[in-house]
Amino acid sequence: MLDPFILVLVFAGGIVSFISPCNASTLPVFVSFIQNQATTARRALLLSFAFSLGFIFMFTIIASLFILISGFIGYMFWLRLIAGMIIIGMGVYLFFAKGSYEQLLVSYPVSDSDPDLNAEEIGEMRAEEKEYEGIMGAMILGFSMGSPWIACITPIYLTIVSIAMVQQTFILGMALFSLYAVGLMLPYIIIGAVLGRINQRFIVKLIKIGSKIQKIFAIILVWIGIEFLLSALGFGGLIPYI
Repeated sequence: MLDPFILVLVFAGGIVSFISPCNASTLPVFVSFIQNQATTARRALLLSFAFSLGFIFMFTIIASLFILISGFIGYMFWLRLIAGMIIIGMGVYLFFAKGSYEQLLVSYPVSDSDPDLNAEEIGEMRAEEKEYEGIMGAMILGFSMGSPWIACITPIYLTIVSIAMVQQTFILGMALFSLYAVGLMLPYIIIGAVLGRINQRFIVKLIKIGSKIQKIFAIILVWIGIEFLLSALGFGGLIPYI
């Protein structure tokens, strides 16, 4: 059985991953793609969903392998002990990590209709878009951007995988990771659906706030890591189902 707090934490981890400074290089590309490919709100929603699916594909494959392997280990003491140390380490790293949300400021404008773009830049943008057209193109673009992005959000991602690995069954572990994936996908889908009705600078401010939320989340991760260590050593913590 999972503590409701863990469910909220995992879901929040997906959202924090999205608004972290790491995403500063991904959002402008995503916004540009949706703006120049979608002709209707429904089309924008479908493209956003396809992009987010491709984006989390590699995340899910790697996570499922770790969770599957952990099921064959069977030594819950060591799994919890190692998971606790990893989570504490990642929490400390995340707290002191510095991100550059200012990259978003120089990444805009993201539309080829912007007067600041010259003919050569518009041509390059169109050439790139032809490589990724339609629903399948959105998935491929999401995958191509999501794969290298794993290294950027390693602290949060590794923490979620560690929590999923110590669950009693593979299905429970994957269900927990799926909740993280939903938290990561949802903001992309929402932004894609309302792209024409929000100010692009709002996204920049969101990332700026995300760098502060990330530090709060890091403190929570350290606490969760301590809970795992206490559980491995046989001591009761504040979360009974870890």
